[in-house]
Amino acid sequence: MAAPFLAFYLLFLIGPAVYGLVMSFFNTTSVRPGLGESVGLDNYRQIFTDSEFWASMGHTVWFTVLTVPPLVVLAFVLAVLAERVARGKALVRFIFFAPFVLPVTSVTMIFGWLYAAEIGLLPNALEALGLPVPDLLGEARWGFISVAALTVWWTIGFNFVLFLAGLQDIPEQVYEAAALDGASPVRTLWSLTLPLLRPTVVLVTMLQILASMQIFNQMYLLTAGGRAPRPGR
Repeated sequence: MAAPFLAFYLLFLIGPAVYGLVMSFFNTTSVRPGLGESVGLDNYRQIFTDSEFWASMGHTVWFTVLTVPPLVVLAFVLAVLAERVARGKALVRFIFFAPFVLPVTSVTMIFGWLYAAEIGLLPNALEALGLPVPDLLGEARWGFISVAALTVWWTIGFNFVLFLAGLQDIPEQVYEAAALDGASPVRTLWSLTLPLLRPTVVLVTMLQILASMQIFNQMYLLTAGGRAPRPGR
């Protein structure tokens, strides 16, 4: 029964990963067939001594710090609220999950109009309130925050669904017993829900870290790839 999945996994995941590792020790190019000339560890030596590589890693880590906590915490809060809605549960779940199905080009276009200087909805709203209007896509300290906000809005639906599935796996008898013992909602959430959801929390956190560390599309499309801000500037 597991043979088809195992074959697919080996052919399309493990196989390319191993081949990519082998390629890293050769001077491989897409314009010529084969692996090319063996260069040993020169490719790794060049990467680890390149200042642009370490700057890019710093940007990626900073983006991960900005996105992982809200994507885990807010997804959990939304899942708890959606699970406790008495009427219209299906609609609430759809609303929270709907942004996740949008393509990245549509999302960046929407937020590009939202952030655009002079004509964007957010800059105009800040100006109408008499507040300072930052360059949300040009200034370094705002660039990461802008892309992070886009990412949170766009991808939180996936984590929301995982938390929702975890909450539905908790037996209702556990909450009934806690209510009979006089536990408050906050105490129940802290002492029952969170411990029982620990595997889901770990899974969501690890998946989100991996996803944030691979950030490219929305950063490139929203900032044109040439104004990637540095943290703290």
